[in-house]
Amino acid sequence: MDVQLHHGDVSGFRLSALQLLGHQVHPAAIAWSAIAPLAGRLAEAGPRGEVTRLGASVVPRSFLRLTDLALLHTDPQRFDLLYRLLWRIVHEPRLKDDLGDYDMQRVRKMAAAVRRELQSLKGSVNFIDVVCEGSSLACGWIDPHFYTTEAFALGYARSRPETDFMVASPERCILSRGRAVHHLPPLAAAPRSAQEWLLQLAR
Repeated sequence: MDVQLHHGDVSGFRLSALQLLGHQVHPAAIAWSAIAPLAGRLAEAGPRGEVTRLGASVVPRSFLRLTDLALLHTDPQRFDLLYRLLWRIVHEPRLKDDLGDYDMQRVRKMAAAVRRELQSLKGSVNFIDVVCEGSSLACGWIDPHFYTTEAFALGYARSRPETDFMVASPERCILSRGRAVHHLPPLAAAPRSAQEWLLQLAR
């Protein structure tokens, strides 16, 4: 069975994985693959909340938080690894407390690396105020090692709910305007001025 997801698609993985678990699909029967995200509006908060509620009834919430971070890693085997662990936790409830398990150690290391990057990005990104279509837009560029652009942007949106902004990276760009959040094409290099940002926004 082939399952294809966008890079960093946390809610998509949860939904797919929990449906597969519900149908008792063994990890060995699944071929996971990832593709770049399409431009467009991001999913609303409602479906994400429903997936979280459903997931908490199947596996520990603490492990779901761990998988949310590990899914943003660039390890090409992350989907397979995480579904295999979900499968094992359902059938081996004590696994989540096994500090010596190799798969659990891998996931914890992946999640820790992603968490460190998100913390680092908070202190390193410089935003430039750009006047676009008569309103101010805070524009910042990042160059993450992992698929953390969306997670960073959504965290920024939560901390500054009244701010319109754009976070750009070589992975993807996230535009938040009027509390609507959209994917835009990636940006290979950082604009050096407000004028360069305006040229990018006009693409």
